Amino acid sequence: MAEEEINKAGGVMGRQLDVMSEDSVQPGDAATKAQRMLEQDGATVLMGEISSASAVTIMQVAARNKRLFMQVGARSDSLRGKGCNKYTFHVDIPNTVMVNAVGKALMRDNLVKGKKFHTLTADYIFGHDLLKAAKSFFAANQATLTGDELIATDVTASAPIC
Repeated sequence: MAEEEINKAGGVMGRQLDVMSEDSVQPGDAATKAQRMLEQDGATVLMGEISSASAVTIMQVAARNKRLFMQVGARSDSLRGKGCNKYTFHVDIPNTVMVNAVGKALMRDNLVKGKKFHTLTADYIFGHDLLKAAKSFFAANQATLTGDELIATDVTASAPIC
């Protein structure tokens, strides 16, 4: 809808927008598709991605091609800092910010200090990064992490989790 509205108003700097999309199931596919969109399809900007692992590979494609990548959904802290580049603009909040925001709400309700936590964490870059931020928060606020279970993203529950 935005593309249509912008184009009806004359486009961007007099040029019509042409929005293309691809599905990036795996990080390697994401990089290949991003490169193809730039080289063959004439894309000038890359935008999207919710997978942190795929975002890393698209960031590399953007830097190599000197094109803007507006990263709008991946939250791993590892996407920022040393792995970041001047061709990537992050829109979403990083894991540490989320952990600290939720943690402050829990602290307000006296649900952190002296409490024990056991976490279930997605077994990929986002989950590992989230766990690292949570461990740091727990340590800084006198909470104990009793354990963590890494859960593969393709696992389904065979029984209800209570």
